[in-house]
Amino acid sequence: MDLATLPGSKMEASEIALEGSSSI
Repeated sequence: MDLATLPGSKMEASEIALEGSSSI
């Protein structure tokens, strides 16, 4: 389960980081 969620979490984290960078 963790292995399956890791990829999804990474993708979400990347998107959030990108959005945050854009905001700034």
